Amino acid sequence: MKKIIGILAFLFLVSPALADVVSPSASALIKRAEKFQKLGLMTLAREQYLYIQRVYPQEKSVLRRLDNLSRNEVKLHEHNTFIARKLGALKLAALEAQKTLEADPANPRLKTLYQDVMKELTLKQSLEEQVSKEYLAGLSFYQSGKWDKALECFVRTLNLYPTHAGALRYIEKIDERSGHMKP
Repeated sequence: MKKIIGILAFLFLVSPALADVVSPSASALIKRAEKFQKLGLMTLAREQYLYIQRVYPQEKSVLRRLDNLSRNEVKLHEHNTFIARKLGALKLAALEAQKTLEADPANPRLKTLYQDVMKELTLKQSLEEQVSKEYLAGLSFYQSGKWDKALECFVRTLNLYPTHAGALRYIEKIDERSGHMKP
């Protein structure tokens, strides 16, 4: 019986020390998570903090760190939304705005941002559809030799999208063939 108690005492006292040798300490894992965060690898940082929380439940700073990470993620996605929107990459802006809203769904400012980006994206897609419709109609008229109707469609295309290369090219072709003036 004394041997069993001795073995249990040894395991109880020594096993935490052995665990530190086998697996990294909480502070080493926190440093790794912070490094992930600095590199912008937020998902890895989050997973690292959640792992620390499971393995080292006594580590109280993890909750605070997770909260800070969430706030930083919101700021990052919001910043990415504005940059993508400014560059005209509205699909990317919509994805970033959605991530922002998922991270903080109760924030009315983020809801408005998401709705604004989605409206802008919808308008852009609608405009692109209208441009395609007019341009394709113009091509159809051009191919059937109806120069006047084709010219009207290409001019409407340019009214929607002033630098549309195809519409400009076909207007020049029509002008060469029929003597029409350029718009």
